[in-house]
Amino acid sequence: MQVNGDCAVAEQPVEAAEPAAPPMKQTAQEWLKGASFKEILGSDASHKSLFVLLDNVNGEKGVLLMNKSAFSEKAEDVTAIIKSAQLKELMRNDIFGNYDIALPSDLNLIKSQLIYPANDKIIAKYRQEEKFVIRETAEDYRTITVEYIEKYQMELNWVYNVLAKRKEAERIIYEDPDPHNGFILAPDIKWDGVSMENLYVLAMIHRRGVRSI
Repeated sequence: MQVNGDCAVAEQPVEAAEPAAPPMKQTAQEWLKGASFKEILGSDASHKSLFVLLDNVNGEKGVLLMNKSAFSEKAEDVTAIIKSAQLKELMRNDIFGNYDIALPSDLNLIKSQLIYPANDKIIAKYRQEEKFVIRETAEDYRTITVEYIEKYQMELNWVYNVLAKRKEAERIIYEDPDPHNGFILAPDIKWDGVSMENLYVLAMIHRRGVRSI
């Protein structure tokens, strides 16, 4: 309290400044706009897939996985393709012709995953390398494989999110809740959610600590 002449004036408490709010994580669209091509990590012609390493202006790295979606077999979608197709003739012989077809973007979608920020372990996972087949003994597993897994295994938070139903709960196909032998069966994020011929599912066990099967 301060005394000013004959009057006592109560001091107003000084409010502490509120801490600055933590910066919001960029959306995938925002992050991608700030990214540029760095390197082709790998590709798979049979699945029409491409794995691309990206550099962002904020210093982060990301991995963009692109896969051409299967054609829809719905009559209305096929009709839309026929009506909107722009043909570029490559070769013609009698009644046979080869053409490139340009389609509107909504009829030519690409299934993709964007992983950001991506650390060295994630980048290494998608980098194409020569593959070998080896015969592994139990001793090899204990002395070589386990050490490698413990050193290079990526974070499994996404798996634990699914098991705890914090994420993708609506995608679960089947669950055995037994904590020792139980598992969850759910479509892999690689699946386009449409083509049953390309349905790809994952089984995630509830028991933690199992590193390979």
